[in-house]
Amino acid sequence: MGTPNGMLGPKKPLREYSKRELGIAILRCVALGVAVVLVASSPYAASALWRHFRTQNRQERRRLARRVEALKSRGYLDRRKNGKYALTKKARELLQEDAVWSLTIPKPKRWDGRWRMVIFDIPAKQERGRQSLRVRLRELGCVPYQRSVYVYPFELKQTVMKIAAFYGLDRYVRYVRADTLDDEAALRNQFGLD
Repeated sequence: MGTPNGMLGPKKPLREYSKRELGIAILRCVALGVAVVLVASSPYAASALWRHFRTQNRQERRRLARRVEALKSRGYLDRRKNGKYALTKKARELLQEDAVWSLTIPKPKRWDGRWRMVIFDIPAKQERGRQSLRVRLRELGCVPYQRSVYVYPFELKQTVMKIAAFYGLDRYVRYVRADTLDDEAALRNQFGLD
């Protein structure tokens, strides 16, 4: 059982999931309608979740049950009268943030010779969002060109605008394509384009 972009499906054995990864995967199951009921109440109650993670192992089932209970106690899951869980606002926000941090930039085989620049002028009152945007741009491989200007050799507009929108910064972010840049030789070398 998988979903587009590996969004939900187990890509590795359950024992290899960190607590955070497992929690996110369980929340995604709930969001997509995989039945998650009170795992501890009955050995058959969580069979859909167990089937999803392809586990028959009793210890792994207990681990799933503990994660569901931990998510509930931390305010990510809300138990309904029918025994099923629903996502709380806190869980939906966590899944949205996780989706933003999971974004990547596809890297084509050949460079088209054009530079992409992300330019922003974000007000000081949104310092936290600005710092998050800078961190995310660096993690994606963008290089600081000036204080609020980042450069990358491949198309990244959609990815950057999704990140900016998540932090409520999209109106402060601009995207430019350029044929040449000062210090282009150093940038070509930094990106391994020579």
